[in-house]
Amino acid sequence: GGGAGTAWSDAWGRAVAISGNTLVVGARFESSGASGVDPGDDAEADDSLPRAGAVYVFTRTGTTWTQQAYLKPPTAAEDERFGYSVAVDGDTIVVGATGEASGAGAAFVFVRSAGTWLQQAVLKASNADAGDLFGSSVAVFDDTIVVGAPHEGGASRGVNPGSAAEASNAAPTAGAAYVFLRTGVDWSQQAYLKASNADAGDNFSAAVSIAGDTIAVGAPREASRSTGVLIPGQSGKDDNSGPAVGAVYVFERSGVDWAEDAYVKPRTSTNTSTNFGLSVAISGDTLAVGAPTESSAATGVNGGTLAELDTSAATAGAAFVFVRIDAKPGEATWVQQAYVKASNSGAGDYFGFAVRIDGDVLAVGAPYEAGFATGLAASAAAQASDAYPQAGAAYVFLRAATTWRQAQYVKASNTDAYDWFGSCVAVSNDTVVVSAPFEAGNGVGVNSGAGADDSVPAAGAVYVFR
Repeated sequence: GGGAGTAWSDAWGRAVAISGNTLVVGARFESSGASGVDPGDDAEADDSLPRAGAVYVFTRTGTTWTQQAYLKPPTAAEDERFGYSVAVDGDTIVVGATGEASGAGAAFVFVRSAGTWLQQAVLKASNADAGDLFGSSVAVFDDTIVVGAPHEGGASRGVNPGSAAEASNAAPTAGAAYVFLRTGVDWSQQAYLKASNADAGDNFSAAVSIAGDTIAVGAPREASRSTGVLIPGQSGKDDNSGPAVGAVYVFERSGVDWAEDAYVKPRTSTNTSTNFGLSVAISGDTLAVGAPTESSAATGVNGGTLAELDTSAATAGAAFVFVRIDAKPGEATWVQQAYVKASNSGAGDYFGFAVRIDGDVLAVGAPYEAGFATGLAASAAAQASDAYPQAGAAYVFLRAATTWRQAQYVKASNTDAYDWFGSCVAVSNDTVVVSAPFEAGNGVGVNSGAGADDSVPAAGAVYVFR
């Protein structure tokens, strides 16, 4: 259910994240003019600043979820879109606000102490410009935060190219990612990351993820038709014959220095725009990548080369899993382990729009899937149905040794057309979270029982499965 102030078009749940027993939900279009942490019920109910945005924090005790905090920036503003992206690790939350300062964007850091959340920092790009959309994607691991700015226009390539290169705007929407490090309670920018083949329009950092000293950055509009994984120095990255094929870049930290370790593509070529890298997630030595406009009609996992090359189901979508291996010098350290398709793959489903992974559990969202089923026990006939356009679905896959299998087809308990269930997913241990930002129920709080009501268009809802 929604937060305390569920309202029309809040898009509640367009961003979600979970860490252990803490769930964070972004509502980028929430309109309260309140500022700070927990300003009170009246402040939450206020609608004076359209699309200011808000974030809600829930905690679980046993099987019961309760709202712990309502987060706003220190000074809320119209169209700030606070909550556009969210990430959490332990007692640290990072929130992206892409509309801050005329679209330059910002990221806000909150920390928890004894059950109370306080704002710790506001992060800005070292070369902030209007329209960069800094905060479109965020990720946090321990004391490191990554923030994406997919409309940043620097034409430089590589890591930390210098202040003059950062100031360039010769490559509109090439994109950049920024790494921040916490020392004590202070945050500072550690790195400015650019693709090794940065070009205008690539949208590098539309998605970011971090685990330990490894960062994955998606560039869904990158245009090379190269295949497989390339290491620094290998050619093949500058072919621009495949608009929006997409790529993922993996960066590694050694000491305080970051360097690109791998340029990741599927092992088979494609002649269609797949938006590979629109979603990315990394856990340990495993990387998951969504390609929501991939067009194979295949179903299941690892259907073979012909399945991967098929283009008969436009924008059905796919996900890819890569694993890190011990490689010899000059060889790639990442290899493709799985090509993942839905059990009911169909044209227009956008499977892979969202991916998240934790250990051996992979969740994939398909917000345009149209099945009429509800819950977790859908029949084959229900999975094959297209009765509810853009109702959405999510899929859970499990790995045993090196083999992946689909374990669950997940639908909302109140499935309805155009809810976009599966727009965002999150995984932590045995818990999977799925959002439906355009769900229209008027309920508030947790398990409000108002799920069948459709009186509040695009209010949004979040569903937790275990």
